[in-house]
Amino acid sequence: MSPITATLAMESESLAYKKPLANQEPSVNQEPSANKEPTANKESLVDIDAVADIPNFECIIEPGQIVDVGSPVSGIVDQVYVDIGDTVEQGMALSSLDSKVVQATLALASIKAKFEGKVELHKENAAFSLRSQQRNQKLFNKNAISLQEIDQLETELRLAQLQVGQATNAHQIAKLDYRRVSELLKQLTIRSPIKGVVMERFISGGEYVKDKPLMRIAQLDPLNVEIILPVEYMGRIPIGLHAEVTPTVSGYGKQLATVERIDRVADTASGTFGIRLRLPNPDYLIPGGLRCDLSFLPEISPKEPEIAENNSASSSSKSVSSKNLAVVESLINNSAGNRCYKVGPVQRRSLAKKLSKGLAEHASKLEIRKEKTSKIRDYIVLSKPQHNRSAVKALIARLKTAGVRDYFEMPFSAKNGYVVSVGLYNKRFVADRRVRKLAKKGFTVDAFPRKKSSNAYWLDISIAGGKEAVAKVNGVVKAISVNAAMTSTSCNQQLALQ
Repeated sequence: MSPITATLAMESESLAYKKPLANQEPSVNQEPSANKEPTANKESLVDIDAVADIPNFECIIEPGQIVDVGSPVSGIVDQVYVDIGDTVEQGMALSSLDSKVVQATLALASIKAKFEGKVELHKENAAFSLRSQQRNQKLFNKNAISLQEIDQLETELRLAQLQVGQATNAHQIAKLDYRRVSELLKQLTIRSPIKGVVMERFISGGEYVKDKPLMRIAQLDPLNVEIILPVEYMGRIPIGLHAEVTPTVSGYGKQLATVERIDRVADTASGTFGIRLRLPNPDYLIPGGLRCDLSFLPEISPKEPEIAENNSASSSSKSVSSKNLAVVESLINNSAGNRCYKVGPVQRRSLAKKLSKGLAEHASKLEIRKEKTSKIRDYIVLSKPQHNRSAVKALIARLKTAGVRDYFEMPFSAKNGYVVSVGLYNKRFVADRRVRKLAKKGFTVDAFPRKKSSNAYWLDISIAGGKEAVAKVNGVVKAISVNAAMTSTSCNQQLALQ
């Protein structure tokens, strides 16, 4: 055990060492691990250590799309079929405009498209002209009629044939006009271009619409998770990387998102770039517009979890990797029949039993499990151990000379000496920034997470049914405990047995 770990254990605070950033000078008090961490798959372009070192960041959960639905034609609103909060499917009718005039025009166009009398009339006239020309041609061959008469008959035949073509074209135009009016009538019914939820409604029946939108629809499956990162992390996060997303509002649990888009151009003024992640939300359990915390999960080769399980003295980054793999597997729903969820966490077993009783009639299988959780509380920046008081005084004097005033001396045992704390921060990237600033001034310090452990109870349930059944169960959960959340998970063997 390193001197730093021993000291923090004396302070009753669990500190887990994390490697410094790629551009940060390593601490001299870092002890090499007895077991070297297995290297990643050579085909992978992801540096597991680089991803594991990325701290948690704040993020925003937003709808996948927000669409202002308008009307392609102007008119008077006849009916509105949906209201704020209603769920709509793609192609579902949202509103309709007054269509009395268009329906009358369609009826007239339908009669014209079906009427073929004029075409038949000209066909009969052309047929008669043809027979007349043929009879008179025989008389002309016997010199019984003049050339003038036969020329007139041939001209009448050609005119009759042209009239047949003209009538046929007019009938085709009537059919096309009928199709045009039919499409115009369809445009008077406004339909949803996406599947989602109505956010706002801008119109009511009787209003005249021309250029303004009728309503606003938000797509909630999938959701977008937007995050802004410092440019120093550019190139370390690949598309397709998984991340654990935890809404700051209690009751929604941890979710699994996947990196979908990465800005290729950074913002010069702020020194940041943006990343968008895709968060599946098939049951609409997570609303859009929430703030969240995000932690990237390293991609792991299949052999690493076995190594981490069999070697209790493995390095901390290996432990992080195996933990992240478990999170990924638990968040992906691979149920072949039922839908499986975990409900929680709740802090008291009595509340877990109350949830179990309330969900018993809705779940095909249900079990309560206890889980010990560990959450990073904050990050402390510490100097390397100083083995005597003289060294501590000299370090403090150097800190004062460098303009550092926020320090705190922490006593060790006589064997390990002392350390000096030079900062306590809620966010890892802020602590890392402090480390870099002090490193530029010639100080060797490291940032360590301080963890807080607690017990929590979860309910693993299996639900047979569709979205309605899931929504009903979610309503029961919220009625019993506002802090408990339903999270989609894999159906384990016990729950899947029917």
